[in-house]
Amino acid sequence: MKGKAFSLIIFFCCLAMPLIGSCSTLGFGSREDDLSPEKSPVLEYDNKLGNPVFSALPPEARGYLQRLAAAFEDQDKTFLLAQGEAMFEKIVRPQYDDEDYLAMLYRIESYAGDSPFAPEVGPKMYISKISHVEYTGWEPGDPVMEIRGKLFYKDKRSVPCRIMLVWKLDDPRIIGWYP
Repeated sequence: MKGKAFSLIIFFCCLAMPLIGSCSTLGFGSREDDLSPEKSPVLEYDNKLGNPVFSALPPEARGYLQRLAAAFEDQDKTFLLAQGEAMFEKIVRPQYDDEDYLAMLYRIESYAGDSPFAPEVGPKMYISKISHVEYTGWEPGDPVMEIRGKLFYKDKRSVPCRIMLVWKLDDPRIIGWYP
């Protein structure tokens, strides 16, 4: 059942791609402007994208992940909230507060696993408490790739995260954990 549900999500994402691609006209920027490797933001923390495990990462995905890392460092809540894939955002966003939605979007802690069951009390993600993200691995996919990582809090503790990146869009987006 889980595989079939994920396949349906991917199918709907593919249908929505032309619509989502027009987001650059809504002020989210375009791949050429914001995500090109030449314009990578200067980061205080090493996000580990330079590690050999990421050598085959497509440039579009690398640029997006650099921008995402900068948003975590800058605590850019507006940008981080706006990264949900259209269908995920439409279904999940209205039901939850920012902290719950962000935890599901970036699949932190218990949402990072493969269990289809929701935890009794889900984690919350408070942007103001996060210092940075480090990427630890990835699985190629078309149109969705999985990026594994750790979010580091200012108190030095870390939690796992799993980013399901729809990377072949004009403006890449993330499919979060569906409740």
